[in-house]
Amino acid sequence: MIDCRAYSRALVLVLLASALRAGLCTSCPAGTSLGDDGSTCLLCAPGKFVATESHQQGSCDDCVAGMYSPLSGMTECWSCPNRSVSGGGASACRLELPCHPCVDRPRVKIRAVVHGQRSDPFWLRVERAMMTAAKHMNVDFALHLQVRQNSEAMRDMITEVVATERPDVLLATIPNAVVLPAIKAAAQLVHVFTLNSGSEVFLQAGAKAHFSMNEELGGYQSVGHFARAFEQRGSSLGACVALNPEVGNSALDMRREGFRRACEERGTRWLGQKVSSMNDFDEQKVAVDGLLADWASSAEAVAGGGLAVLLLGSPPVYGVRRGLQDAGHPSNVLVGAFDWGPQTLEGIASGEILFGIDQNEWLQGYLPVVISTLYVTTGNLLAPTFYATGPRFILDVPDTEEAAMHSESYPLCDCPWVAGLEASLDCSAGNKMVAIGACPQAEGNSRCKVPCTDGRRITLRGITHGLETDGFWFVVKAGAEQAANDLRLVDFQMDLFGPPGTARRDAFTNELFARRIKEAAEDPAVDGLFVSLQGPHVYQEVTNAAAKKYVVTINSGSDVSESLNPVGGRLFTHVGMDEPSAGEAAGKALAAAGATHLLCLIGEIGNTALDARCLGAGKSMEATGGRIVVANLMADGIGPSEDDAIKAYVEAKLRADGSIDAVLCTVAFVVQPTLSAIKAVGKANGAFYAGSFDSSAALIGAIDRGEYFLFGIDQQQYMQGYMAVMLLFIKLITGQELAEHVIQSGPFFIHGSDPLKDQCLETAWSTKSEASDGAIVGDRFLPNEDPMLVTGFPVCEFQGACKDPSSVFDIISGECRRCPAGKFKTKEMPECVVCPNGTSTKGEVGAYACDPCGVGKFAIGGDASCSFCERGAFAGTNGLSVCDRCAPPFSTENIAQTSETACLCPEGMYGVGGSYSQGGTCLSCPKAMECRFGSDVRFLPGTGNESGLGEYPRVLPGYMTLADSPLSPYLCAVDWHCPGGDPGSCAPNRDTEAVACAPCEEGWYKDSDQCTECQEWTGVLPLICAMLFGILSVVALTIMMNRGFFLKTKAWIIVVVMMGLLVVNVQALGVFNQLSIGWYQPMRAIFNLLSFLSFDISILRLECVYQTDPVQEFILHCFMAPMALPVSAATLYAKKHFPCKRLRVPDTRILSSFMNAMGTLFGIFFIPLVLIALSPMICYKHPGTAGWSMHSEPSILCNWEGMHRTMFLWGLTSLFVVPFPFMALVVFATWRYQSSMASPDHRKFLEKFRFLFFRYHPHGYYYGLIMVIRSLAICVTPVLIRDDPGLQVVALAVIIISFGQIQVHLRPWRANVCNIIDGVLASSLVVLLMCASMASALVLNTKNIQLFGTFAFVLMVVAGAAVLCVAIVVHCRPGPFYDVFLCHHKGHAAAQARALKAMIVAKKSLSVFIDSDDLVNLDELFDVVGSRVKHFVVYLTSATLTRAWCSGEIVTATRKKVHRSAVYTPSFAAPTSDQLDNLEAYIHQEKGMLSHYGIAVEDVKEAYIDLLGEDTKAHRLDASLNGGWRLQALADNLLGVGPSFLVDPRKRTGHADSHRNHRLPNVKEGVVLLASRGNDEAIAATALLAMRLQEGIYRTCETSLFSLIDFADDPDICGQFVAHSRAVIIMLSSDTLLSISQLGLIFDAMDTMKTRGQYHANFAVIPVNLPDFNFPSASFYEETLPAVFVGMDTSGIKKAIQLLFKRISIFLPTSASEGAIATQVETILSRIPKKSTNLDTWEITTSLTSGLSSMRHTLSEAALRGQRQRAMPTLLRKEHSATAVGVVHEASAEADGLPLVAVARSLQEGPAKKNDKLLNSRSPRTSLTSGLTTFRQTLSDSALQGRRQRATTALLRTNTEHWAAAADVEREDPAEAEGLQLETVVPSLQEGPAEKNDNLLASLAAEDDELLRDFAGASASSPWLAEQEPPGPRALVKMEL
Repeated sequence: MIDCRAYSRALVLVLLASALRAGLCTSCPAGTSLGDDGSTCLLCAPGKFVATESHQQGSCDDCVAGMYSPLSGMTECWSCPNRSVSGGGASACRLELPCHPCVDRPRVKIRAVVHGQRSDPFWLRVERAMMTAAKHMNVDFALHLQVRQNSEAMRDMITEVVATERPDVLLATIPNAVVLPAIKAAAQLVHVFTLNSGSEVFLQAGAKAHFSMNEELGGYQSVGHFARAFEQRGSSLGACVALNPEVGNSALDMRREGFRRACEERGTRWLGQKVSSMNDFDEQKVAVDGLLADWASSAEAVAGGGLAVLLLGSPPVYGVRRGLQDAGHPSNVLVGAFDWGPQTLEGIASGEILFGIDQNEWLQGYLPVVISTLYVTTGNLLAPTFYATGPRFILDVPDTEEAAMHSESYPLCDCPWVAGLEASLDCSAGNKMVAIGACPQAEGNSRCKVPCTDGRRITLRGITHGLETDGFWFVVKAGAEQAANDLRLVDFQMDLFGPPGTARRDAFTNELFARRIKEAAEDPAVDGLFVSLQGPHVYQEVTNAAAKKYVVTINSGSDVSESLNPVGGRLFTHVGMDEPSAGEAAGKALAAAGATHLLCLIGEIGNTALDARCLGAGKSMEATGGRIVVANLMADGIGPSEDDAIKAYVEAKLRADGSIDAVLCTVAFVVQPTLSAIKAVGKANGAFYAGSFDSSAALIGAIDRGEYFLFGIDQQQYMQGYMAVMLLFIKLITGQELAEHVIQSGPFFIHGSDPLKDQCLETAWSTKSEASDGAIVGDRFLPNEDPMLVTGFPVCEFQGACKDPSSVFDIISGECRRCPAGKFKTKEMPECVVCPNGTSTKGEVGAYACDPCGVGKFAIGGDASCSFCERGAFAGTNGLSVCDRCAPPFSTENIAQTSETACLCPEGMYGVGGSYSQGGTCLSCPKAMECRFGSDVRFLPGTGNESGLGEYPRVLPGYMTLADSPLSPYLCAVDWHCPGGDPGSCAPNRDTEAVACAPCEEGWYKDSDQCTECQEWTGVLPLICAMLFGILSVVALTIMMNRGFFLKTKAWIIVVVMMGLLVVNVQALGVFNQLSIGWYQPMRAIFNLLSFLSFDISILRLECVYQTDPVQEFILHCFMAPMALPVSAATLYAKKHFPCKRLRVPDTRILSSFMNAMGTLFGIFFIPLVLIALSPMICYKHPGTAGWSMHSEPSILCNWEGMHRTMFLWGLTSLFVVPFPFMALVVFATWRYQSSMASPDHRKFLEKFRFLFFRYHPHGYYYGLIMVIRSLAICVTPVLIRDDPGLQVVALAVIIISFGQIQVHLRPWRANVCNIIDGVLASSLVVLLMCASMASALVLNTKNIQLFGTFAFVLMVVAGAAVLCVAIVVHCRPGPFYDVFLCHHKGHAAAQARALKAMIVAKKSLSVFIDSDDLVNLDELFDVVGSRVKHFVVYLTSATLTRAWCSGEIVTATRKKVHRSAVYTPSFAAPTSDQLDNLEAYIHQEKGMLSHYGIAVEDVKEAYIDLLGEDTKAHRLDASLNGGWRLQALADNLLGVGPSFLVDPRKRTGHADSHRNHRLPNVKEGVVLLASRGNDEAIAATALLAMRLQEGIYRTCETSLFSLIDFADDPDICGQFVAHSRAVIIMLSSDTLLSISQLGLIFDAMDTMKTRGQYHANFAVIPVNLPDFNFPSASFYEETLPAVFVGMDTSGIKKAIQLLFKRISIFLPTSASEGAIATQVETILSRIPKKSTNLDTWEITTSLTSGLSSMRHTLSEAALRGQRQRAMPTLLRKEHSATAVGVVHEASAEADGLPLVAVARSLQEGPAKKNDKLLNSRSPRTSLTSGLTTFRQTLSDSALQGRRQRATTALLRTNTEHWAAAADVEREDPAEAEGLQLETVVPSLQEGPAEKNDNLLASLAAEDDELLRDFAGASASSPWLAEQEPPGPRALVKMEL
């Protein structure tokens, strides 16, 4: 209720904010700002304000320094009152406390201005209470009462008092709004406390606290008293009326409102408010008479109801009583009155007044003075801002003495106060002793009618559980003893306990604590006591004490204090902190910081307050999802003073549970050991949080240092002790108490040090001896036996005369002090006087005279002693106040100089032209040189004056100067090369005539950073070894990179990549070595050791072979790497022409091999190549004007002249020799990667650029380019940023981190461990840079770093703003997130949709959404279609339009007018008109499913008609296309592009003119995909799988993937391709086992696997089953299979199928997620053989007959088509060339052994010539003999070379190419086929007749004829077979037809 009144204005602002939201306002009012939602006005937080209406968000401004705003919603900031300050954005001001060395209270000025009149006894009683408090607090106080009621006069008085007197504190009432502005203005100048009226607006007025009765509560509770009184009289409350003597007084208005509200809640009639006069009794009586007359005639009175009359003030009591008396005291009228005085008491006694409401005006007057004084002198203020002094209902007449004391406002005697004598003076012996303040009821206000009370005689005791080892309780004791001191109590005692567990008699125990309470309660001399409620062990004793004495509880126990008061007991209040609430606040603060697991440390046993703190903290932690563990130190045997044990205990707790991330100390003494424990455990500052209750120096220090502790919770223990004594005193004197039982002293959060307050809090009370004179501070109240000094806000007490004539009294310190040094005083002088100039007291205090200063010294008036003349000055006479100075810049070497001859050039300068007395001058010492005091160029070596006459400029270590320019220092690259000192000084054996001592002397060579003497063979041997090593390395790299040596296993790949990464990162250290950083050891030694990786030719020791200059060395350095080019080329040439079996490689193409070898070499050494070329541009600066030197060759100055210009041009040239071309090659290869991978020649492309791509995943193919860019950026950093090590370090760190982020995002390396290692190496480089920057004495250019940092910050802000803007735009205007949306039925078209999506993405990189990806949330699905789709495609299969989600999608797309297309598949049948009319049955859905989404059946019908109409673009699957070409063509049509650019059909086949009838390509050992040609789902699944597998197969298996369904259906050719493949993947669909062609290929695959298995060939058959496939049962083999092959033997094919299903089939879930499909693809890939298939053993055993059979099949098929004669010459020509090419490509060793000659030079005589003649005549007979001859020629040539079997292998492996090549040539150019000559016949033919072979061939041809006849018969009996084309002879043989 109090808060509501105090924040009533805030409530109005909230209502205005609500009006804004409702659209009633157009802007936010003052004090508020527009919220983030743009429609709500939010109150400005404390510390902020806004003065005008605002339309902007966040328009509240911070208060400036020196001002504050304590409330929310303020329109202005207030100035801080006097003696207080604030920073910016402050909600409160910080006091400047005057407590050093003690608080001088007489200087505190308090003024009070109230609306009360001096004629009002109420306000006279308030005045007395104020005067008494001012006397006790010893402050300057005055009260201004009003002569008559006048708000304007009061307002003007407030303004005048503040302006003229400028008090520290203003006490005021707020009777109405008239005075409110004046009080608000005063609050900005002085500290304001209010009382009596204005409780609802005091915070708004800027008051610190308010003291009054709870006015509204008093009026509300009065109705209850009236009602009970009428019930006791047998009546009831009928009506209520209020009588207001002071209209406009807000306090009286609140009393009225409380009274009215209570009446209306009871249903009682409210008659309103009647106005009464304040002082005119007759007018008061008239008002009452009218009221009673009206009431008597009212219906309620007639009905027997009673009237309750409440007097809102005491003045009308007399007039009301007269009116009641005249009316005969009507029994149905009862009167109650606020306040009470003699008239009210008399009315209660006579029965005319039912009750009086006491607001304890003595408390209202006394407490504001006390609390405000404490605030301005200690900074302490109790937690409540509202002190409720009432209501207290007076129902019975008090006794006479009490009434008299109340009426006189409890006068206290104004006792004399003399140091040490106050206890012996009795100031209350007489009945008329003078009291403090005027007596309200006395005539003339001179003497009181009741005796004053000697408050000094009150005896109080303080008994707490405090320990003398705990500084907390000494502050409590300071407050209690200061209160006793202020009250002049003679007998007050508060003792602290000794440490528990010790042998001391006062060692703390629960029993001793309880016994002390009992003893104090039973002591008759004790009037009252305050105790701390540590725990249940003292509760009973406290209850017992409350039955005998007045008791106040403090500190702990706020939740149980009131319950311990017995019936009729005297435990009336508790001063302390609400422990559970404080614990909750602490827990919230820790949780808000990020704590999740809290350790709460309790330091006492049985203290329930500490338990409550932990419970409250646990409640807050649990509310935020955290948890808490509680530990009690003393319960575990650890005492409060055992810091080491506490540290070990806490450390053990933290180590036992590593999840603990916060600690809360419930007592302050555990803070320091807890902090030590946290540090010992190693908790990260910023990730571990701590807080503590109470305050201590350790805690404040930890908070200020930012060490884990975030806050302390101050419960203001000083106020606990002080207020306990004060409230006991008030209760004993006046019987008055505050209305609230608990007075909270906290919690107050401490977030750092308050230096003034902390110093005041820790200031000790000084105990003075009896002989001391001057001030005494608290001397009487510290028991002699107390070994500790009390600390906390000591108050200055007494003043006295000083005995020593040389001493004066210091009112600030309160003691006599002798004159300080520099002043003197005699007995006659009243004050200390400053010594004259040139004299001093020689540092002594209490001096009577001052002595003059001697020579070399001086003194200014007031100096304690004479000072020596400083350097640069001298004094030659006595008594000087100022020394003579040398003319600048000359100075003296020492102090106290007495002559100008000591004036020489100072340190850091050198003399030219002689000394000061000779007229010389001083110049600044050059940088990097040392000029000691008195340095002069006259004494430089070589000038003839150097024989020890004086100092001269010397160069610093790390620099050198040349002998001919001794004042121009050069910076040396290595510090120890230049020892410094005299000009021309270098390290031993270094050239002293070279800049920076860089080169070694002649006959010495560079060895790391040293010079070593050349020996015999020193230079020759390293040179020879280096040349041999380089050549062999290049040769080895060339061979290995082209043998696939590094690609055999994944482990080798990891090794290669990691070695490359390590080398590249080590080379980056070479760039680091070029930075302007003085590298520390051992890093410099490591750099030197690894220099060979950067082609550092210094290791060759060329200086010892022949004398070179730096230019020659640089040229050699630049072109060492390009020398690898001819070496690698020569190696490849030698491999080709001088074959070596052990070095045989699979590819002899020189260009590809050369590119791979050099690409690998230059990729590894790219950084040193660039760095070498750029080295002339990497320079560092010399001091002064000496210029720049090359970092790599410091003896060369970067002046673009001579050697430097030559080196620069050579370096630039070398960039264009290797680095730039290499970069161009990398850019080109990366740019062409995607398009090349889409072509059939992708393998050739990858073979050329294997060095660039083999290390990366396909998705990260461009990472090689990124690595090159990264390396280039690292290299150019020291070029672009010259000689600025700080900025260089920052730039390199940014480069490495940026590219590291790219690597983390891409994860490009094929082996995941390489990604991790790459990140670790990059991080290590950054850490190394950071360490170098911190470990080296860098000369930083802070301006550049600041600019760089500012740029980074601006970039961050811009990027953040851009992201925010994009997010807002996307949120507010959602765009089409998907370019294509595929609507389909996954049961029939899952694979087709997936494949189509993959092709669209591959072609145009578009975003495609498939509706089966999300069928759960149809709302979201329909929203995507309607608002985030650009092109809507319906894939129409038989069931598409029967699915509810498809219907909804189509309707949504139609409504939103999304661009649509329809794809018609063969299975789709458009719904009939009947089906369209009955769509509810046609569409499969739950009843009303579409209606739930607002889609009606009519909408669906209309959308279907529109979809199937002419307006919707239609696409169809072209059944004439083979396999995946159907979907490729469909994707092209949907995208509106031409033929597929992924694979050009002509490129796939070589010569095909369309993609309708493809032939197999000329590739061996590929991976073959088999699938059904008549199943669209199987075709799509095969295409999808091929796209997923293709790249991985090449990278892991070094081969290609071929889907046979993409080519023409030729069983013979397909079967041969299967037989020669590395792996066969069989796609099993629903019709796979019903297809003769599929079964035939399965037979081939299993037969091949069986045959190769005999020779351990690496071959795999991988079955992949699709969702529609069912594995064959027994009935399949018994019924279905014979039905497919009618009349044929199926045993062979049955065995093949059974053998197939003995292998584990892989399920391909085409309707599952992309991740599930990718998982299965990886499984398939893992089962494909990785090593090259070895067919030699198997094929060597193949007989000649088999080869002839293959030839025969080819010729027979040609004959069947009528092409025997024309095909034969083509075949023969192409056969030879294909064989030669195949041998070259597939087995280079065989190729080397077959010297094929273009024209046959020497044909052997014999049958071969006859065959040649037959062939030339094109006779039909040549078809057989020429084929045989050609075949024999190849074998014969091989046989002559001893390689018949290998040649046979080569021919057989290319068998499938012969027919295709011949047929293609024949189709393209028949004329060419007819004109072919035998150009490739091998000249050596095997001897012997060919007839034998001819006969064998003829017999096999006869068998062919019989097989063809069998096929014709089988076709007649099998309708299905009759529809097929006759298969080739090979298929017939294999199927055994």
